Amino acid sequence: MLKFMVAPGRMAVDELWLHHVASGAVIAGENLMWMYPAEKLREAPFMLKGMIKPDRVALFTMPRRVGDSRKVAASWRRILAWPARTLMTYHDLPGVAFQGDGQAALAAAVESARQLAG
Repeated sequence: MLKFMVAPGRMAVDELWLHHVASGAVIAGENLMWMYPAEKLREAPFMLKGMIKPDRVALFTMPRRVGDSRKVAASWRRILAWPARTLMTYHDLPGVAFQGDGQAALAAAVESARQLAG
């Protein structure tokens, strides 16, 4: 079932990340795992519980199509240079976001997921 949901022709190779400079907010594309408090995840459907790591900044590690790995690396470097005090995704629960050193948290998540080579 999951293989069908992420078949190569069904998954976009591009995503949009936004940086609001004045507030230090970063709204992330599909690679950033949804921000989910542990107490809310207990109430979530079973499939979601297996996909989400609560109370932390992480990236989805399911392989994604990459059109040009150099462009992806350059995009990550640009995103990681953004000062961020708040990180959120387009899919987060209302009022839920990472608050703190978002730049460091995101850099750690990218390193942990091995999104940047060498």
